[in-house]
Amino acid sequence: AQRNNDRVGLLLATDRIERYLPPRRGHAHALRVLREMLYFEPEGRGSDVSEAVRHFQNIQRRRAVLFIFSDFLGQDLPQLERTLRLAGRRHDVVCVRISDPLERRVPKAGLVEFLDPETGKNVLIDTSSRAWRRAFQEQTLAEERAVAMCLARSRADSISLSTDQPYWPPLAKFLRERARHGRRAVRAA
Repeated sequence: AQRNNDRVGLLLATDRIERYLPPRRGHAHALRVLREMLYFEPEGRGSDVSEAVRHFQNIQRRRAVLFIFSDFLGQDLPQLERTLRLAGRRHDVVCVRISDPLERRVPKAGLVEFLDPETGKNVLIDTSSRAWRRAFQEQTLAEERAVAMCLARSRADSISLSTDQPYWPPLAKFLRERARHGRRAVRAA
């Protein structure tokens, strides 16, 4: 974006809007955006992607490319789909799904107390239970499939990145495909 002299902005959100940097050009602004992303300490606990997108639409009047970085888990998916479709009427929406394979499998460790960072609740789980681990994995996969279907139905472009692999190769491939085939040509990567 900087090389193309495009404006770049940043909206950081949890269950509320935390920080907003209006789109600007320039090296100093690009560095500020990076610094804000790297050192951001959230105040909120949950996440509401729909609210962040609605806020973006209210403040961004010019047509823009909107990159949304999230795992998209724990969202009201019908509401998210409607919000993304509406945003897609004016903006070019790209959903970047971030996943962590460590969140898909729980090792056998006996009784473990888990803290849900979004709700603040503690739960004691017997992770040695094969039935619990299987149910957990099935629930996780079902939620990931539901998110993928929601994003596909919203008609937003999407790409999936994993924390256990370098992000650049799939992202570069995605961007090359978009450049080659034009906007909204890539549905999933």
